[in-house]
Amino acid sequence: MKLTMRLAAVVFGFMAATSARADISVGPNPLPHLTTTDTDSGLIIPAIQFSAADAGQTVLSYTFYTPLASPGTNTLTPLLLEEAGVGSPSFSVIGIGQSSTGFTQGVNTETFTMSSGTAKVQDGLTFFGFLDGTANGSETNTGTIGMNYPTGPGPTLFYYATGGAGVTLDTPIAFSSLAAIPQNSRTYAVDATITPEPAFYGLLAFGLAGLAFAVVRRRSTGSLKA
Repeated sequence: MKLTMRLAAVVFGFMAATSARADISVGPNPLPHLTTTDTDSGLIIPAIQFSAADAGQTVLSYTFYTPLASPGTNTLTPLLLEEAGVGSPSFSVIGIGQSSTGFTQGVNTETFTMSSGTAKVQDGLTFFGFLDGTANGSETNTGTIGMNYPTGPGPTLFYYATGGAGVTLDTPIAFSSLAAIPQNSRTYAVDATITPEPAFYGLLAFGLAGLAFAVVRRRSTGSLKA
């Protein structure tokens, strides 16, 4: 009985510890230190495509690398974008985070704090993206986040130049294709942190409980044989 109680305590303790550390990073890993940035102002970039398995999970933060020596006055607005179909240049903005500024050269991490829309991944057509500027277009800047232009490759196939018009929710936008310029697809030095659904912890608990039961059964069987 004492052994069972101890194992139960270990199971729940491990679950509590895991719940504090189980956030998932999606994007290039490790984060590359890429030294080229966009030269156009106010671009929207769909940088990271989520998988169908990420559906229902919430974006918590994003981390990026900037090679700029003095990026402190640049502004970034994190976005969630939904692609109309696989390979489609049509995207709708479904989530707009609060803009951030005051960056330093190197790696920066910012919280994805919702301004409007949703912070939840919808399906395998959801992208984490960003706008180089503010959501209302009052401020725009040239590239902030490092990328691997001109060689590529990467998951980014499209871009959109806002022209200072900002962004609005749930309005389909016709993005431009990098291939049409022509340029290679790109990787941007940014990743997004998401948190698993509650079902993840249910499966974890089930697996740990099974492990505890197996250990108890094995020890009990061993004591009978002795």
